[in-house]
Amino acid sequence: MGRKTCTLYDCFDLLIAPEVIDGWKGERSPDPRLIERKSYLWRLPNILIVHLKRFANHFVKNGCEVQISPELHLRNYCLGEDARQTHFELYAIANHEGTLQYGHYYADCKAPNGQWMRYNDAQVSPVDQRALRGDAAYVLFYRRIVSK
Repeated sequence: MGRKTCTLYDCFDLLIAPEVIDGWKGERSPDPRLIERKSYLWRLPNILIVHLKRFANHFVKNGCEVQISPELHLRNYCLGEDARQTHFELYAIANHEGTLQYGHYYADCKAPNGQWMRYNDAQVSPVDQRALRGDAAYVLFYRRIVSK
């Protein structure tokens, strides 16, 4: 199977994609019916944690490369109170290499001076932002950028 590539926006598009539910019973009518449900974000946190589903099942790792966005603009995904404050900046990544049964974790974090650093066991070294790996990214940490 070839490697696929997607963006974080592709992932958010899946989050808000309509879901058809057959047999839904509502509060007003006990009769099951077919509905379409859509989910949106309503209130956004100051720290946004994006956990990527990396394992299709107990044996197969999803090796899709998710293009890492240094900034996220989530206005198209938020209908609620925070629809005007939807700008986020990436500041840390938890990475996983390997399989479900065996693997290795390491972290990439942005220092206060803007330099990205790789924390890999006892080794800490600078890493270029272009070297951040979208195929190893497991959890992405964003902080809200508050506009004045």
